[in-house]
Amino acid sequence: MSVIKQNFKQYLRGLNIIHGALLFGQITFAGITIFITQMNGATAPDAELEDIFFILVPIFFIGCFLASQIIVPKRLEASRKEKDLNSKLGVYRSTQIIKLAMIEGAAFFAIIANLLFANFLFIGFAVLLMCLFATYFPTKEKLIRELELNRDEQNLLDDANAIVFEYSPQ
Repeated sequence: MSVIKQNFKQYLRGLNIIHGALLFGQITFAGITIFITQMNGATAPDAELEDIFFILVPIFFIGCFLASQIIVPKRLEASRKEKDLNSKLGVYRSTQIIKLAMIEGAAFFAIIANLLFANFLFIGFAVLLMCLFATYFPTKEKLIRELELNRDEQNLLDDANAIVFEYSPQ
């Protein structure tokens, strides 16, 4: 089995690609649903059901956001306790994916609500969620702050020849 070794620049580029791909998926899906609803109108014209979704969409977002506010700090704390930088970066990557997936799920729920009811308030909510999602763009400074890296670990991130992350693709 092959092992992929990355310096910090490669590791961060991978995180940025994941972030960008997830954001691109949301934008693309929103664009497609806007096009479909402009061409066909609502697929579920039930006004009572639409009222329910006006309550469900924000509740779903709040639930996802609160869950991320509970899960992410616990995972980051566990990551900080790891002994080596490779382990810290592995847990950090999975934590970032979880945090992004929770916001993305809420955005997709709002986009689907727009698809069902052809109501642009749902798209407006999805756009707000995408803006929040965009603020989670991974940077070196955020990583250092969230993982509370010591000076030696920070120096490793700056060394272009240092292998900071290794993983085996499955």
